[in-house]
Amino acid sequence: MTMRKRYRIVLYAVLVVVLAGLTAQTASAVTSGRKTVSNSPRVCVQSESQFNWSPYTPGTFGEWAGRGYTYARTGGSCAATLPEPNGSMATRLQVFKWDGANWNVCRETPWHYGGTNGDVHQGDLTYEQRDDQSAFFAPHQPPCGPGYYGTVTSSFAATSSGWEGTGLWSGNTYAS
Repeated sequence: MTMRKRYRIVLYAVLVVVLAGLTAQTASAVTSGRKTVSNSPRVCVQSESQFNWSPYTPGTFGEWAGRGYTYARTGGSCAATLPEPNGSMATRLQVFKWDGANWNVCRETPWHYGGTNGDVHQGDLTYEQRDDQSAFFAPHQPPCGPGYYGTVTSSFAATSSGWEGTGLWSGNTYAS
């Protein structure tokens, strides 16, 4: 085998490895964990914000999902679930994408108001959860194209003096 032919084989092998690395997609996820975003004598508001990316692979499905959870706990101690009437809890989820200089809203859910009709998440009652997601059975892009993503869950509880709470950032992760 000539030196030129060896050089071509090595060059093609390197090119295949590089191209495979550029097209390979990996799963990624980021979460804020559950955090207290407001705590008064009346109510303790807790929130959790997540972004998950799972690319399609043959024989399975892929998914991207932004998820936000809002919890009401007893004020001061944040120890026990606090029953809240319908309409007294508010949640919104925003999915952000980094453009190289700024975080821009890619997608967002409308505000949702709830209360006693909660759901269980990780063994605890969450009054509201907002999901913005898509499952797919073929190769697919993240919601606003490849890049860095994060979410903000805005979690609020109504009190006699107004709404208590704020937004919680998930952190960021890369989705391709």
